[in-house]
Amino acid sequence: MKHPALAAAEKFELSPADYEEFVQWMRTRKFDYDNPVEKSLKKLEEEVKNYPEYKSQIEKLKAEHQKIRAAEWQTQAPLLKTLLEQQICRHYYFEKGAVESSLKNDACVEKAVEILSS
Repeated sequence: MKHPALAAAEKFELSPADYEEFVQWMRTRKFDYDNPVEKSLKKLEEEVKNYPEYKSQIEKLKAEHQKIRAAEWQTQAPLLKTLLEQQICRHYYFEKGAVESSLKNDACVEKAVEILSS
């Protein structure tokens, strides 16, 4: 086991190296998910299949979308990192740990603490 012990749930943070290791692990498994943009592009492609003048524009859109999608692991890193931290804390500390982990990034909780502290 790489990490036999874990910091308290409210203090645990996934390191950049661990996040990158997770991303690489997901890539080796060829993880895929439904993407609403891809669905829309496929639908558009189907609707204009009898209009060849649109083909090059759709191909450009698809190529640009692939670039964006390839970068999603980095652009969505803050959200994915938070979700991973919660799941890891759930594994080590059960539901209580997941809740404690989620509260550390909760803007509403931060605002409430600010208001109550003044």
